[in-house]
Amino acid sequence: MSATPPCTPIHNINEDVLLYIFAVNADMFADTKALHTTRITSQVCREWRDMMLNAPSLWARLIDMDAFHQSSTPRWWNELMKRSGTALLWIRAHSGLFMLWHTHPTDRSQRLERFFYRVVSRNWHRIQRLVIHGNNSNFGLARAMVSSPAPQLEDFEAPLQKETEAVRAADRHFRERSTACIFASRAPLLRRFRSVGYIADRRAPWLRYLHVIELDRTYNVYDALRVLSATRRLQEIRIADVIDGNLSKTLRSVSLPCLKYLKLLHYYPHLSSQQLH
Repeated sequence: MSATPPCTPIHNINEDVLLYIFAVNADMFADTKALHTTRITSQVCREWRDMMLNAPSLWARLIDMDAFHQSSTPRWWNELMKRSGTALLWIRAHSGLFMLWHTHPTDRSQRLERFFYRVVSRNWHRIQRLVIHGNNSNFGLARAMVSSPAPQLEDFEAPLQKETEAVRAADRHFRERSTACIFASRAPLLRRFRSVGYIADRRAPWLRYLHVIELDRTYNVYDALRVLSATRRLQEIRIADVIDGNLSKTLRSVSLPCLKYLKLLHYYPHLSSQQLH
């Protein structure tokens, strides 16, 4: 480990400012190399290493399954979880990675899959952001895995699927929760929600606090409007591939007084300004 001379200007920066800079560079949602950058930064000098190892929230925001798959070892995966302590977790993956695990299985990829499900299952109570990019609903989280209360969850984007062997191996209570509602209807901090393969229950209390929602072809127009009617604080809506469905039903009007942004990825003549206002 190299030693940086103590007289260099960087050592005059306040520790809080340094940690802020490290945290900015450790945003894996803004930079796919964030985990690598943070790991290298922690090896610059003893002072930085000690400072960063005493900041569990820095490491807790770097649970990046794509980065794990590309270059790291199971020992490092466990070390990163250890460094995260009890801090709130950010977890990121891509649905294409799940497909790769199944189409080109290796011992390492299967271990990573089990590790992923184990981390989610055992640390559900402290996950703040869980984002699985992609639209392949055959890969993602089983509904039972997300059926416990999510007291810290703010950002959720994940396809929902049926149970798999990896899920059952990771979650011994899977059977007991298989019919429960997602988040057990309790996710008081949830502000962003997107889930391929799942129609939100309009009676779920967390819907009323959402700021961002994305609707896909899992919804028809009638279902979409029913769900939106329960979201009084929405600021942003993204609508992609919503199907027409049974348009013989009366379509309700929905009032969204806080709405700032509406993105229609396709044109839906049945979602007129008379329904969304």
